[in-house]
Amino acid sequence: MEQRAKGKFNLLVRLYRSTGCRLQEITHLWDTDVNPHTKTIFIREKPCTDCPDCRDRGGVWRPKTPAGAREIPISDSLVEELLALGKGLLFPGKHSKVEQHMLREIQRAVKGSGVRKVKMHRFRDTFAGHRRSVSAQLRRELASQPRRKVRAAPWRIPVIW
Repeated sequence: MEQRAKGKFNLLVRLYRSTGCRLQEITHLWDTDVNPHTKTIFIREKPCTDCPDCRDRGGVWRPKTPAGAREIPISDSLVEELLALGKGLLFPGKHSKVEQHMLREIQRAVKGSGVRKVKMHRFRDTFAGHRRSVSAQLRRELASQPRRKVRAAPWRIPVIW
């Protein structure tokens, strides 16, 4: 799918796949949400008057859940590419406002990739599955080392103490 997507759509596909973010979390991403020092993106509440839902909430966009405000680690290359997009909204639609039809645009961009129907939740599922397998592998490696207690939930990186 990444090979078929060009330009900003290639970046979007990689960003969705590597972060597990929701569609609205990425469409509301600003340059100030990218931290090059910690190599993270920050998903948080922010002002928005572009979307009908945001206007109904008093001009504020909020993550879907209270636990939705979070910092997500990203790769060096993603940090560089995101910062190269410029100031303001990173993936603006028409008239430099929040893109309302990003899913449709991504579906057009990856047409012919062999994926029948692109759904945004598949990116979240892929991210979660990859994270579980990495956590399981890390737990096995840490468990094989002597004299360490390892405690980990399947969705978290193990805690060593």
